[in-house]
Amino acid sequence: MIMKETTLKIEGMTCKKCTTHIKDPLKETEGVKSAVVNFTREIANVEFDPTVTGIKKLKSAVEDTGYRVMEKKTETFEEEDEDLKKVTSARAEM
Repeated sequence: MIMKETTLKIEGMTCKKCTTHIKDPLKETEGVKSAVVNFTREIANVEFDPTVTGIKKLKSAVEDTGYRVMEKKTETFEEEDEDLKKVTSARAEM
């Protein structure tokens, strides 16, 4: 199984307890192996199986709790989801 890691920049956390409100839904997302949320840095580091889930689902898990995920300056979520499609397609061909 090929795992992928990503860092989500999160906006709207006001206290350390917010990290639990974000971490739990991320960890409950199918395909997520681990999620660590850092209040001080306003980020979530997520390790996931790209054949099961993608950035859009991770973003939705966070935003459904009332926080906002900021897009990376160097790579859009759509580009990362294109990577997911490539990986899934390559696995299907095996």
